[in-house]
Amino acid sequence: MSGGRRIAAIAIPIVLVVGTLIALGSSDDDAPAQYTIAGDRLCLTAQREVAQAERRYRHGPDRGDVQALAKSLVAVVATLRAELGELDVPTERIEQLVALEESLLRAEDQLLHLVQDINPNDEERILASAKFTRAHSSKVENDASSLGLTRCSHLAIGVSPSSR
Repeated sequence: MSGGRRIAAIAIPIVLVVGTLIALGSSDDDAPAQYTIAGDRLCLTAQREVAQAERRYRHGPDRGDVQALAKSLVAVVATLRAELGELDVPTERIEQLVALEESLLRAEDQLLHLVQDINPNDEERILASAKFTRAHSSKVENDASSLGLTRCSHLAIGVSPSSR
């Protein structure tokens, strides 16, 4: 057998194996890594949207409008919660995902409260609500970290009392 045929005899089965693996998609062993990558991408998108909302609040058309900021953040949290729920979560992470979804829902509820029930001129209630929302943001970050989503563990959702 010539050198070229020997290489072909070795290369063809390797190409077939690689092609088969690609065609089959990911294995269950890759599921946690793929979930983490997909979840972290969603968190990065949410971080950018939070930053944009904060810029609008501080410097843009929503300057100083806490309710407009909270409304923007509600949309970010709701989208993140829905999109994380659509991912194929590895079985061993279901409990952590449920905890994160609960934390996101609490943060969303608190932000909705700020939008709907608080008078925009009631500085004291806005600050109290902001502190409470910030506490929920910390819970979201901790739950995301437990789930293995490192990008979500830096996701600050809420209105900082110092930004008022």
